[in-house]
Amino acid sequence: MTKPFSRLCLLILLSGCSEPIFVDKSLESQSTDSTLQVSRNYVDKGFQDDRKALAYAIGLDKGRGSISRYQYLKERGIELDREEIKKGFVDAISDSYVTDKDKRKARLNSEDLKSLIYGFEREVAKIEQSFAQKEAIKNRIVGKKYLDKNAKKNGVTTLVSGLQYKVLQQGSGASPTYESEVTIGYIGRLIDGTEFANSYRNEKQPEQFRVASVISGWSEALQLMRVGDKWEITLPSHLAYGSSRRGNIPADSVLVFEIELLGVSSSFSW
Repeated sequence: MTKPFSRLCLLILLSGCSEPIFVDKSLESQSTDSTLQVSRNYVDKGFQDDRKALAYAIGLDKGRGSISRYQYLKERGIELDREEIKKGFVDAISDSYVTDKDKRKARLNSEDLKSLIYGFEREVAKIEQSFAQKEAIKNRIVGKKYLDKNAKKNGVTTLVSGLQYKVLQQGSGASPTYESEVTIGYIGRLIDGTEFANSYRNEKQPEQFRVASVISGWSEALQLMRVGDKWEITLPSHLAYGSSRRGNIPADSVLVFEIELLGVSSSFSW
């Protein structure tokens, strides 16, 4: 891959950035004194004022998103020159590039950008497809071994569907039906222990779902639980997301959840 090609991949990297993390909505409800304190904290960190800190935060957020995308592509065999990425970023935000269209520093024009990025996107799509297929095959093999081993553990029950569960805490309340709305707390992990979901994190409130609207493994387990129950359920991929990759959950992944059933109502409130 040539340097000009890798340099313009900056736009692809930036397109993969996550939602900005520098906006803290909780600050909207704080008092003026609290806001001033935040500003003083920014000054203590070497910024002249909070606007300087905000500008830095925007750059840091976009940069982190770019590096995350860089690592993601690297894992799939697409190696980019980080120095060229930085140069492309600097050219993109330089004063002459922004304020004087006739004196742009960028070495590639709009047509070059479109051509390179279109070709790059096609290359990435092919590599993604190949990577996903290999990843799915690996996950099916590893997942089966995990399920076989887990099924032999004390307290684990395996149902006909393949769902495995272990009761961590016994409740005595009502059981939901397929049409019920449930209030639950949960933690989701991959079989290597990587956490991808946690309703308890950051003091979140319990979440509400309709039993009919969740993945089939959850739906089956919830209808067997009682309010007050806390279970660990292990789902074969066909009871979770199957061959589809969902965010940080690879294709054909076996998933492990801790689910606490906190409440049940007869119907879902829209």
